[in-house]
Amino acid sequence: SRKAIKEQDDSTKLAYEAVSNVRTIKAFSSQDQILKWLEKIQECPQKERNRQL
Repeated sequence: SRKAIKEQDDSTKLAYEAVSNVRTIKAFSSQDQILKWLEKIQECPQKERNRQL
């Protein structure tokens, strides 16, 4: 029935939103680690630029 399809659609949207929010929260909670990785990755190019100056 249309009602059952709409309820299924609503529950699917809710599940998707919940998963998306978990990903967002995980991303924010790991931002310190990501920044450390970025700093480490940028060390070599930065040393190379400094050497060229």
